[in-house]
Amino acid sequence: MLTKCQNLKKLSFISLERDADFDESVTAQQRFLPSQLTLEHLHSLTIDNVGGEAYTFILGLRAPLRFLSLEIDLDFEGNPGLDFPDGIDLRDPVPVLVHFSSTLEEIVVIWADWQVDWQTCVQNKIRCHSITTHHSSIPDIASFMYMFPNLKKLEIFDDYFHDIEERRNFNIQSQSQFANTNNGLWNQLSWEDLTLDADPQSLYGLAISKGIHALYVGHCQPEQVALVKLAIQSCIPNILNLELPASNHVGILKTCLARMTGMFQYHQLRSLSLRLPFSSSQIAEDTDRTIENGIQEIIDQLVEVLRTTSTSLKYLHISLKPAELFTISGDGSSTRQYLGTKQVALMENILEVVPSVEYLSTDLGVRFYGVYYFPKSWKMVVSVSEGGTETRSREILDEKEFEALFKEHMGMSLMDLQF
Repeated sequence: MLTKCQNLKKLSFISLERDADFDESVTAQQRFLPSQLTLEHLHSLTIDNVGGEAYTFILGLRAPLRFLSLEIDLDFEGNPGLDFPDGIDLRDPVPVLVHFSSTLEEIVVIWADWQVDWQTCVQNKIRCHSITTHHSSIPDIASFMYMFPNLKKLEIFDDYFHDIEERRNFNIQSQSQFANTNNGLWNQLSWEDLTLDADPQSLYGLAISKGIHALYVGHCQPEQVALVKLAIQSCIPNILNLELPASNHVGILKTCLARMTGMFQYHQLRSLSLRLPFSSSQIAEDTDRTIENGIQEIIDQLVEVLRTTSTSLKYLHISLKPAELFTISGDGSSTRQYLGTKQVALMENILEVVPSVEYLSTDLGVRFYGVYYFPKSWKMVVSVSEGGTETRSREILDEKEFEALFKEHMGMSLMDLQF
């Protein structure tokens, strides 16, 4: 069937594997899968539940693929009846990727066991610039980066490799050995354009020792802050986005922030975004603190952390949102009013301790989406969010205009905030 579809540009399969009712007398050729197939216009291929049949099909395919997505069947253990080259691990995506090395630009691989080593990478270069790998083993990062010299984006989330310390030590030794034994090749490798999106465990296991462009770390649990701090000190990203989970109450969030002290000191840091959601419903369960005192404690701890921030920092975004709405107990003020007050105070405190910042944005989860401040030009920009969708973003040059817009969306005046 596929031999008649020579104009195909995109192809997707849920599965190519034999099921329990498969008739062994029906050959792959009779089904629709020829052992050798050329599709000169096919640019995108997606296969879920990859097993032996899919592997055979892919290795027999000739096509200028630019995008390839593979989700390997977790239950697949190989089939002795299938004819594969000696030494191929069917959970390893590398032989498949090498097959399309000259055209591949974007790769998505799920449930894989990366078997990249020096011998493999020195013989093969893959032009790909974007790799997403989830639920897969952490690769030998030195050989991996040598095999993918054009890589600009790596997204990796790992719950496959359990001995993370062993993997980290391996990658540290691998990079050191690569640097010392390959006639200057290590110095030729540049990762300065790489954007890395990783969970804390994968980031720690990769142990990247070269500076990268940007790092995005999501859902950093309190016990993982120290791991992230170590990883950042070696990969020294110019842009850093760090997000904690929303389940933390005040006591835990304060502990996380305290552990971040010194994390942002390195001089290469130009942009920092911290997303620190917290559970206001649990504030009173920590101690006898009130909601107001709990929020103030978080802000105070955050300001202390920022005192140790790099003097090269130019852009700073702070998102400090409660996971749920609440009413201030003392005077009955609304969440919006109270957090609006704290938002402006937080902005002033940050500008005092991080004077190098040229662009600052704060978001405390109120309708007034953020206050953006430009110390050099003394201008403010207001972005207004209605129902979660930003509807306006404008530069406010006139103080009266700014105050009117502020009052309209905050329900209070600037004088009330003692701005």
